[in-house]
Amino acid sequence: MVPDGLDLDRLEEGVVVYDGREIRGQAAIDLVMRRCPEALEGRRLRWARNAWAFHNLVAHPLLQLLHWAGLTKLGLRIHDATVPRPSGLRRSSSDEAVGP
Repeated sequence: MVPDGLDLDRLEEGVVVYDGREIRGQAAIDLVMRRCPEALEGRRLRWARNAWAFHNLVAHPLLQLLHWAGLTKLGLRIHDATVPRPSGLRRSSSDEAVGP
């Protein structure tokens, strides 16, 4: 069930409206993942094949090893860089919330 105040009509375009504010790009996907992750399941957004496997099998253990070596910030950067993004959406400097 979609929470009140969250409009997912343009999710496939990378746009959601939350409490009257239009949010675009990765910020929109991050919001949906926090508030209504089931909206990203199924075929609504296509995920790169095996993208989560690489993230889970490589980035998580590497993060742990780097943390033990005192390089936590580097580990977190690598971890965050390997989080899969839906195909068709890319990170950009324009991924930000826009007021009404």
